[in-house]
Amino acid sequence: MQMKGKRVVDAKKKLTTTITAPDLGNAQPEDPTNCAIAQSLRRSKGVTEVSVGASMVYVVTAEEPDTVYRYGLSNNERALIRTFDKDHAFPCGYTVKLDPVPASRRIGARKGVNPGSNKRSGKGRNALHRAASTGTSRAVPTRHIAAPA
Repeated sequence: MQMKGKRVVDAKKKLTTTITAPDLGNAQPEDPTNCAIAQSLRRSKGVTEVSVGASMVYVVTAEEPDTVYRYGLSNNERALIRTFDKDHAFPCGYTVKLDPVPASRRIGARKGVNPGSNKRSGKGRNALHRAASTGTSRAVPTRHIAAPA
């Protein structure tokens, strides 16, 4: 996966930063590259580029300028971002924890459930196939009729 000509990878370690008053002063609501979290990451972690989305944070460090790292946001941080965008308020001194992306949302993760985990997964085990596999001549599924009311 690529973003602006850079390779995108899922982060392996957590990343934390603390929001300070100067971060809030320089932050711009509804701007993913200049929000309070982005300002704090640039100031404290040596991040050159950052984009804070609704559920993911994309980070480029000075050490690896050709790699974009993806981090997940917890529900609490997402709620704080929505509040900041709406009311221009963010708690000063709050520590933001960016987590590695969960396995289900990693790059290349398979969508949906594992094959065969559902009884109706298309494995051909309906009544017609069961009757045919038992060797009986009856190839019609059994119908259950309810008793008259």
